[in-house]
Amino acid sequence: MENLSAYIDWNDSEMAEPEFLSRLASRTGCGLLVDVNNIYVNALNARLQDAAVDPLAQCRDWLDAIPAAAVAEIHLAGHKDCGDIVIDDHGSRVIAPVWSLYRHALARFGPVPTLIEWDTELPALDVLLDEVAQADRIAREAAT
Repeated sequence: MENLSAYIDWNDSEMAEPEFLSRLASRTGCGLLVDVNNIYVNALNARLQDAAVDPLAQCRDWLDAIPAAAVAEIHLAGHKDCGDIVIDDHGSRVIAPVWSLYRHALARFGPVPTLIEWDTELPALDVLLDEVAQADRIAREAAT
């Protein structure tokens, strides 16, 4: 089960997404696919509605709320900031704050298979390989 990219908040939500996913994993035994870029996009969109939101702190709190044993895979991607909304478009490089959150995720979840999603505005192969090399470097650093 993967966490969403969210572009609106539901006023009647009874629980936060990490709590929902944690309960779902606990009750069903399903693994969680943690999309770090989705978490960051959601935090950026929340900040557009409330300037007091600290996106990185909100993302670290989200990651800290998920049981490590439930996480089976991590996704990374790029996104597009349109000014009034941030879109998870999988069309650009992973940015520094998302790499930072990836480091935090690996510290929490341990060595987890990671996929870089890039399915729009496809770049040259060397750009894709550079993104993979960056993820590998961070994973090796986290393992030491």
